[in-house]
Amino acid sequence: MGIDVYMAEYQTLIGKNIKRCLERKNMTQREAVLKCEEAGHHISQATISNAINGKGNLTFANLLAISYVLEVNIADLVDVEKENNEINDEMETFLQAAESELFITDPESRFFKNYLGEYNILFYKTTGTEKELITGKALFSKSEDKKRCRAHLIIYTEDAKSNRGQKDKDYIGELILSNSMHAAYCYLVNHEAGEMCMLVFHQWYSIQLPVASIMAAAITTASGSKRLPTVHRMCLIRKEADPEALEAIKGQLLMNTSEIILRKRDLVEILKDDGIPKSFRELLERKTKSEPYLCVCETDLDDSNIKEEERAKWISYIRARSEAPRYNKISQQTEERLYSIVKGIPEK
Repeated sequence: MGIDVYMAEYQTLIGKNIKRCLERKNMTQREAVLKCEEAGHHISQATISNAINGKGNLTFANLLAISYVLEVNIADLVDVEKENNEINDEMETFLQAAESELFITDPESRFFKNYLGEYNILFYKTTGTEKELITGKALFSKSEDKKRCRAHLIIYTEDAKSNRGQKDKDYIGELILSNSMHAAYCYLVNHEAGEMCMLVFHQWYSIQLPVASIMAAAITTASGSKRLPTVHRMCLIRKEADPEALEAIKGQLLMNTSEIILRKRDLVEILKDDGIPKSFRELLERKTKSEPYLCVCETDLDDSNIKEEERAKWISYIRARSEAPRYNKISQQTEERLYSIVKGIPEK
């Protein structure tokens, strides 16, 4: 193989990597040019276009600039290993599936109309025991080519709030609707941390008003040192929640079933509240079932004299008979109650 043929093939592969990174960022060539200029480096759109098409020679400075605005390592642009190409093929297969008649990806579709716009997000911390809410912003918007619904999620981190030199967490992805499943799927990627997460929520169609609130099931990686897989609820609302609404929303963010199990001391506190409706007070006093429950921490079931296999078997045996739910649905009641709470928040 001559050097010219080798260089041409290599340039083609680099062009495919640049194209893939642009698509993952939902960024157009023009946006990349503008971001380069904002960063102080001039590059023409023709240069990027030629590079994507395997034509022309990219200078090292241009490669650095492109990797900078795409927030990837320059090695990602020049890596042509077979394994990476196979991963790219799998991504292409996924994107092609999203174009099929079962999925709606066109943000011009009437089904997307009332999802577009900005939301405030709320969810519980994924580490620790304190019942503190994490906040942020979510935006669903049309991509530059108007072919996809771009999803942008920003999580306000504690370190950023306390000025410890940390940044808020930033995710980019896409919202896809499935009419056959009445579901919305939103995949999100944080390229800086190498993290992906997924939001799934019930998709309903409104021809009049924008969607005011969404309760989503979130599949994420927990914060903290162990980074364990985590499933939790995430609330998206258009309005800015006041303190009273925040307290009410907390109840819908818990992974509850239809049965509410309260500690006796918490029930006593609720009944002391002067604001509780009389009918609620009477129902709680009359219909509350008093049944003894044992609360035991798994770490307390430890005995060094028992083999690990035996200990694991008996902990699982006890767990199977606990009151823990087998699954957690975001029910229609949850959606309706969240909407009622959000509807009562005063406009600012």
